Amino acid sequence: MFKKGPFKSVKKAIKTSTSNVHTPKLKQSSGPAIDPKIFNLNILAKYGANGTPVCSAFNFVQSLLAVGTDTGIVHVYGQNQVEAVFQIEPSNPIKKMVFVKSIYLVVADTSSNVSVFSLYSKQLLTTFSTVAHITCMESDPSMDWLFIGLEDGSISIHDIDRDSVSYIEIKNHQSDFVTSKSKYSPVVSIQWHPRDIGIFLISYEYVTVTYSLLDREVKQTFFYEVPPEAPGGDYSNVTKKRTPKLIQSLYHPNGLHILTVHEDNSLVFWDAETGHLIQARNSFETDINIPQPGIEAQVPRVSCIHKAFWNCEADPEYTSLLISYNSLTKNIAQSMVLMDFGLTPKYSLNSYEQMSEFYCSPKSQKLIPLEHQHSIVDMLPLPRKSPYFNGCHDPGLFLILLESGQMEALLYPTGLFTQMASLFPYTMSWMRSVVTCSSGYSITADVAKKLLFAGRSPINVLQGGTPQKVNSLPSGYQSILFTGNKNGIVRMSEVARDGLASNNILEINISKLLNKETAVKIKNISFAPQTLELAIAADTGDVALLKFQKNILFQNKDKDLEVRFNRFTLNGAKEGLIDIRDRAPSNVQQGFMPISILHMQKKVVSSLSNSNIGFLAVAYEDGTLIVIDRRGPTIIFKDSVKNISTALSNYITSISFSIMQFGNETYSSILLYCGTDIGEMLSFRVLPGGNGRYIVQPIGGVVVNKTGPINRIGSVARGTNQTCDAGLLSMGKLGEGVLIPGSVIICGYQDVRIMENGSVKGSHYSFKAPVVKSQVCHLPLPGQNGREVIITVFVCLLVDGDIKILSLPDLKELRTLSVSVSSSKLVSQSAIIGNGRLVIRNNVHQAVAISILNTDLTRVTVGDPVSLYNASVRLPSRPQVGAVQWAKGAGACTPEQVDTILAGPSRAPPKYKESSLGIVAAKRPSRVKLEVNHDIPKHLQYNKPVRYTGKGGGYNMVNYVSRAVESQIDAIETSVDDYATYLGKQMDDAMEDTSKDLFRSAMGI
Repeated sequence: MFKKGPFKSVKKAIKTSTSNVHTPKLKQSSGPAIDPKIFNLNILAKYGANGTPVCSAFNFVQSLLAVGTDTGIVHVYGQNQVEAVFQIEPSNPIKKMVFVKSIYLVVADTSSNVSVFSLYSKQLLTTFSTVAHITCMESDPSMDWLFIGLEDGSISIHDIDRDSVSYIEIKNHQSDFVTSKSKYSPVVSIQWHPRDIGIFLISYEYVTVTYSLLDREVKQTFFYEVPPEAPGGDYSNVTKKRTPKLIQSLYHPNGLHILTVHEDNSLVFWDAETGHLIQARNSFETDINIPQPGIEAQVPRVSCIHKAFWNCEADPEYTSLLISYNSLTKNIAQSMVLMDFGLTPKYSLNSYEQMSEFYCSPKSQKLIPLEHQHSIVDMLPLPRKSPYFNGCHDPGLFLILLESGQMEALLYPTGLFTQMASLFPYTMSWMRSVVTCSSGYSITADVAKKLLFAGRSPINVLQGGTPQKVNSLPSGYQSILFTGNKNGIVRMSEVARDGLASNNILEINISKLLNKETAVKIKNISFAPQTLELAIAADTGDVALLKFQKNILFQNKDKDLEVRFNRFTLNGAKEGLIDIRDRAPSNVQQGFMPISILHMQKKVVSSLSNSNIGFLAVAYEDGTLIVIDRRGPTIIFKDSVKNISTALSNYITSISFSIMQFGNETYSSILLYCGTDIGEMLSFRVLPGGNGRYIVQPIGGVVVNKTGPINRIGSVARGTNQTCDAGLLSMGKLGEGVLIPGSVIICGYQDVRIMENGSVKGSHYSFKAPVVKSQVCHLPLPGQNGREVIITVFVCLLVDGDIKILSLPDLKELRTLSVSVSSSKLVSQSAIIGNGRLVIRNNVHQAVAISILNTDLTRVTVGDPVSLYNASVRLPSRPQVGAVQWAKGAGACTPEQVDTILAGPSRAPPKYKESSLGIVAAKRPSRVKLEVNHDIPKHLQYNKPVRYTGKGGGYNMVNYVSRAVESQIDAIETSVDDYATYLGKQMDDAMEDTSKDLFRSAMGI
């Protein structure tokens, strides 16, 4: 490892006698006096959401995403560094959110209080309450009106732009069509007709109706009954007539057909005009409403439909259904079913029998399993073409919100899940998967940039808003944070003021490296900034060794077959180091490349330390300690702490590599310190052995803390407080024969001690609460003549959120700061960075980045604050009826007539400035344009992601998804690139259309 250069005489130096050693005379001082006033709680950024996410809403026009939590807080996200937080009062859980006219955000809570926020002013405009509990809400992107379905079966209509209520109230129409036993019902769902703005689809518990605003009456009724001996959706009670309750009702994008979704998993297709039942089926069987004599009840169903989406491609005649299911038992995973119907047959040219056959025989059907056991609580399509068709106009992604608060991103229509963090702002990554551990490091800015920008450019689905301008001040160092997640992903990002300067996030999939069928949980992460080596421990006990370097397999197609054969599971592998260099992704040119996996068939890694001089120490809860020389790599030491300890220690809880003098020896050594579960300190030497190998030699142990385990070990040079952690510079000093006297800082369960010359009789400090994290911090301060002064302190984070700052080596308290935390388990997953920055977990889905220095100003915000609303982007025009519907008289109701019907002839003037900003684009000149199947308007075409086949069009989300299963992540990244490019083009097109509209207006055209 050190055969040449400045390290070639290391072996000789360790054996140097005292007559050849230069021992500097250092004063026992803590350096210049430290003014406690320099310390203050300086919040840099907040990540995640304050509370558990429970619902979401997408603003297509402004490209914004709203996430509501159970604490009454709404986070609105746009492009990188664009975020606004709204708080409702009282702080009830959010139940439903909708965007109205792309400028208002309407939020309803579980107590049926409704709050209206402006995206333009970022202020609360008004609040109101409904007479009964809210069950559903519906708005059209082009209208000012909000329809609120209530528990008593009525629908209240609100003019959001005027802050008023319509004098029209739609009553409970189920009572007109069913028996008195089920006469009254809440409103289950509401959907505006996709083409005719004067028609609504309203569902109650047993009946669905189409309601005309123009005629103020029900136009058609849809009532589904299953006769005896018909299987129905779940084969239950087959001897009786059944009327399964409704979950929701949906329009086909052309408005000619209707789908009703029922609690027994029935999917029933109807003719919207005549009310004729076309086909009743479930996800896998058809004609389930037709009696089958002799049929018997089957095993009770294990899942039920949660929600359905009738999606369409760029051409709305190409449709598919996405149906999500929730498990009725704890042991069955959640799932989704995708049914691709393709091109819809012409309504005027096909019989009911032909349409029934069409819905019986989708072009393709796939089952999409979810690995999570948590139920789905919300699903949100992210469309690419327009905000219409119930938000399902050519969706490229579905955002899935689980009961646990986690989010999943489903690529559509491929059905693949992606964990790519850069799809959304970094802060959302704390909600997309539960963070299980974290570690932070201070590294040079050049190295940080190299690491973060090594991969492909960040891909941002959200492009809305305008971030506040930030000036970056010169800084030689940058803070980076590694987070391990429950899904086996490790992410690396910067820790910066006001969020990330860029959305570059480095990601490593450990589950993929281990070839596990299910995701593994990340337990420990250790990074060596000087050698760019990384060690990651999973909950399986396996430890992955990676190094930042060029990829020797980059685009190497000749070795693809060999790589596939080498990608077998580790379950049958023998104990030891397993070479996994062949598992490097072939589409990454440079990054953290896999080297080896330490596979010892142990259960839990208790401690992990990756030194800056090429050694890695791994400790397991069964007492095993392993030291690896990463040059090979090779195992140079393996033993149980139970064989070494004299105080009956069970396992190691903390590890540290140092280069310093041990006791009264006359030379410096590479020292390995290990703290145990009973407070014992074990010491080892790492010495050069024969044939260029290194050996590990136990020295001894001493109990330093009788109250609990040792959680952290640090070291500083006596007199200067410079670090004694093993590094390349101090390794070089071994070759020069320089003696480095040092002090060891040992942080236990509830106290901290200084050990000098092998004695623990140094300074001591006790805390009132347990310590969860601690770190020696070297803090840069502005000095005279513009020169930085470095001071060294010991920072401890306590379980109650207190941050203790102690001087070294005397351990005097300089300052106590405090942060609010909600869980001792979560706060233990925080990270302290050596430059005085901390990332503290304060709930499951949120963390806060802080600095303990008043002078931490590496980035300064200037100019206007964050803006959410872009007034230059206009709403696209609403789709209009096709030729068949137009010939039948549909589509006669205009938006102006709707305003008159709902508000009366004397509608109040606009109450808010926002009214003049949310302008709808000019109408299309042709009413039948969208009815044409293949003649898509030119401005809706985009050749890269959209392709047409003989039967119809389809978005090519993944260009090479049929490659080997191991390459799925690579395919996902490419498909997301296309998606992000497409979104960017759509925003550009919207801006261009707006400019043309303004020009025509100015010219009087």
